[in-house]
Amino acid sequence: MTSKDLINKNFNNLERMGIEWVDPWEKPLHKIYETNPCLSPIPSLAVHCANINSVFGVSPFINLKELWENN
Repeated sequence: MTSKDLINKNFNNLERMGIEWVDPWEKPLHKIYETNPCLSPIPSLAVHCANINSVFGVSPFINLKELWENN
């Protein structure tokens, strides 16, 4: 969740994420977070699962079996 003002202020960086690949993809967001707090009051049930060829993947600190059984 964010404000319209934050989106308008950072529109060019957000738009870049959909137009061109920056490595890492989240780099434009990192720039926004340097000057704006990133708060997440609601825990997420989403887990990013990349394919085996990706440099990204499930964090070793995530217990997927426990998440699956609890949800």
